[in-house]
Amino acid sequence: MAAGLRRRLSPAIVSGAEFRPNRIVTLTTDFGTSDAYVGAMKGVLLRIAADLRLHDLSHDVPPQDVAQGARVLRGACPYFPAGTVHLAVVDPGVGTERAPIVALAGGQAFVGPDNGLFAEAIAALGGGPARRIEATQALARHLPRLTSATFHGRDVFAPAAGALASGLVTFEEVGEEHALVATRPSRPNKVAGALVGRITHHDRFGNAITDLTATDLAELGPGLRVLLCDGTALTLARTYGEVPAGATLALIGSEGFLEIAIASGSARSRTGLAIGDAVRAEKSR
Repeated sequence: MAAGLRRRLSPAIVSGAEFRPNRIVTLTTDFGTSDAYVGAMKGVLLRIAADLRLHDLSHDVPPQDVAQGARVLRGACPYFPAGTVHLAVVDPGVGTERAPIVALAGGQAFVGPDNGLFAEAIAALGGGPARRIEATQALARHLPRLTSATFHGRDVFAPAAGALASGLVTFEEVGEEHALVATRPSRPNKVAGALVGRITHHDRFGNAITDLTATDLAELGPGLRVLLCDGTALTLARTYGEVPAGATLALIGSEGFLEIAIASGSARSRTGLAIGDAVRAEKSR
């Protein structure tokens, strides 16, 4: 990829504390679209400010799969303009003591549960401060009088996101400062001149995505091979079309992670690779 094109595709990152709402709100949930849940959240947002611009990132996150929700946000949020509010609800702990929060990073705001859902996106955008959503004087007028214990997406997060995105409430008026819960992202292990990573998930095409990054592999130098847990050895390809249809290959995907794929096929169904399986990168012998 040419250097100029690479610069144009790279997401812009600004100071995490600089947030000026642009009236864009994205939504990410594990709700699906067959029920009224997403529609209710959008209704709350538009009731607060009818000119908000709402964009769906995904509502197909597997139920309660916080890690997959975090990956969706990491993959999409860095490409939105500063001032965007990202409303995300993958919340198996709804109604418990987990904190409802607004966090800032890269000039964008993240609204939802503090359960690790935003950790990867916030890290990708350089980090920033967070506040707990509370019934402050400024925010309380936008919150319902009664709050459901099982639908904070509609009754807590959507009102906070709408008020923030429309400029009716500032970040400082949301609530008290809050320290986000610590998370431990999956990282590869260094073993005798090699790196051993794990498959973290499969995408819609059946590609097996690992936690090994292009930066990790660059540290090993050129001339690498990738070993799967069944002993299969693969060389790194640049594109899916470099091998015949049906062949297994390893390459760096669009988000910068090593993935195992089947050209014109599904690695998930053809190879049996499962989440947690080891993938080893080492110098070719």
